Amino acid sequence: GTAVAKRSRKPVRAVTAAEFAAVRKSVAAYTTSRDGRGGPRPGRLLPAFVEVLAATGARPGEVLALRWSDVDLLADPPTVTINGTLLDHGAAGPLHRQDARKHDAPEHTVTLPKFGVEALTSLVGESGMAGPVFATRDGGWCSLANLRRCLRDALPEELSWVTPHSFRRTVGTVVRDAHGSEAAQQQLSHTELSTTERHYLQRQTTGPDVRAALEKFAGRESGD
Repeated sequence: GTAVAKRSRKPVRAVTAAEFAAVRKSVAAYTTSRDGRGGPRPGRLLPAFVEVLAATGARPGEVLALRWSDVDLLADPPTVTINGTLLDHGAAGPLHRQDARKHDAPEHTVTLPKFGVEALTSLVGESGMAGPVFATRDGGWCSLANLRRCLRDALPEELSWVTPHSFRRTVGTVVRDAHGSEAAQQQLSHTELSTTERHYLQRQTTGPDVRAALEKFAGRESGD
């Protein structure tokens, strides 16, 4: 006889171009600063991770599961094929690659913009184009928890809402605004358009220019 408590869904928020520039700047500053300490620089893979997230719209675990055999930088256009995801069960099991996407979805190939190619090219010297693209110093898989923590530490308070998954929503919104919702669905590889529209696209709050239709309805020509 009790009512089910309604959960309020937070509106989808995409990173704007200006905010993305600020994220890049903050990440660069974080990875080049050691605060007077020696040793390896923090977040070594973070800049390329952010760039590839924004260049593909793939899930963070899918980006970290990329192998060099999944990347074709010499193709025209360059592509990456997403066909696995990285799983970290903590105490329940070691970090490992699952050779299947979420819900056993088929592999998904996306074309790379120039900044995505540049980000991946910057990693060639890190791993030698063998094994994981985002490889640790010993050649293993890189933990999402570590990169998530680095991103959180790198960003200022006004950007603290940005997480690795924010870039998937951002890519969906950017593609929708330029090419329509169906293109966004294809980029994010969703089976249902409703999934893309409900969970990954920032709501449009400006109506289209429909003055001509309304003038015609009111019995006037658009030029009157």
